[in-house]
Amino acid sequence: MYLTSIVLHTITGVACFVGVVMLVARLRDHDSMRPWWWVYILSLVFLVLYMVTAIISHWGDLNDIERIAFPALGLLGWYMLFRAWQAFMEWYVPFDGWQYRLLGHVGFNLISLIEGFIIVAAIDLHAPDWLVVIVAVLGIVGGSIFVGRLKATYLETKPS
Repeated sequence: MYLTSIVLHTITGVACFVGVVMLVARLRDHDSMRPWWWVYILSLVFLVLYMVTAIISHWGDLNDIERIAFPALGLLGWYMLFRAWQAFMEWYVPFDGWQYRLLGHVGFNLISLIEGFIIVAAIDLHAPDWLVVIVAVLGIVGGSIFVGRLKATYLETKPS
């Protein structure tokens, strides 16, 4: 059950990443975003469900740092679902500045997906704990800069 959950979690994580990227790439064409919402939200729902299943089925084999990191990533997954819903509502009922706010929500999730890939890879490669923390912090900083540049690139002015 663990291996199946991990494989499905990874596949849905990649699908979710593709969905986020395609939403951002179509930000200036509201209607062309429609099919990518299905990819993004459904894959995110299954990503979280498979992750929780993997954590529960593998709990006895986790070390101390993994027993902290994996549940924290699980909580992050549930918060990502909340942010995805907020992003969808910005798109579904667009008010002035919807694109800027949507980028904030999907940008958070994009950073979170990349962080998940980085943290799990570092742990699986048996990186020292201090290196996992440094890589995670650098991922957040780099991702925040990237999302800020996306906002500046796609949107001329911040809404009031």
